[in-house]
Amino acid sequence: MDGAAGFVEGADRLRHWPGACFTQIAWTTNDIDRALPLLQNWLGARDFVRVGDRLLTVMTPDGERVLRQNLAFGRAGAVSIELIEPIGDDGGFWSDGFGETGFAMRQHHLSIAIDGDRSAWQAFRDQAAAIAPVPVQGRYERSHFLFVDLRPALGCYLEATWRDPDSREGRQAPPTSTSTMPSTTRDA
Repeated sequence: MDGAAGFVEGADRLRHWPGACFTQIAWTTNDIDRALPLLQNWLGARDFVRVGDRLLTVMTPDGERVLRQNLAFGRAGAVSIELIEPIGDDGGFWSDGFGETGFAMRQHHLSIAIDGDRSAWQAFRDQAAAIAPVPVQGRYERSHFLFVDLRPALGCYLEATWRDPDSREGRQAPPTSTSTMPSTTRDA
């Protein structure tokens, strides 16, 4: 890719990935109790499920990290809405741009689901890494995820998710348990 035009062209290839389906818009905040009513009112989002003090093990360019978060998942029409409140040091991935004081909320990522077998997921991962930095990736139950830094083209990250073929049912259902997420594997 050469320059901004090449970057946008590469980001567009990810957006039109075969079998990819737009599934979610996510925001981050430093106060989930204050942010949740705003999303409910602005978007008409409903049916939020809250998950408190969730642990997430991820791989970053600097190695493995365990992150803590408060989460809320809801729906606005057919789109899943996620609200993330980082707890403690997240290395700036979710809290970047919050500032030192006061309430903060910002749009963090759009999410697409990748359809296909493991080779389709690997091909997407390879293409994404060739286009832009992949600052975080991991695994939750049978779902694999990665974040591509498309902020120069989209103004936010692009999260891509893939589920093992035997767990396709309920692809967009929000998590409802408060159990700890399992550790990330290197082949996420």
